[in-house]
Amino acid sequence: MQSLTKLPADPFPGHGNGPYRLMRLFAIGPLLALAATLRDPQAAQQSRLRLILKQAAGSDFGRKHQLHENMKLAEWREAVPIRRHADLLPWLDRVAHG
Repeated sequence: MQSLTKLPADPFPGHGNGPYRLMRLFAIGPLLALAATLRDPQAAQQSRLRLILKQAAGSDFGRKHQLHENMKLAEWREAVPIRRHADLLPWLDRVAHG
């Protein structure tokens, strides 16, 4: 079995059955992006966290918790501790009621 961290340069070769070739034709960008995340999952997770924080920073929740795009994982964990469902109900109610 091939290791996920040691993918070939092109993990999606140009040969294969008809549906595979069609998928490669229309989805090569997402497939290559997936291959990049498999090569360096930690970098992919950090990139995703930055995106989430960037989007959340402008929300009331983000402002209350001082979220910002350049937060490190440890800073985020400190700013947004694990909570019970009941603790999140005021935020959830706001979302439910627009």
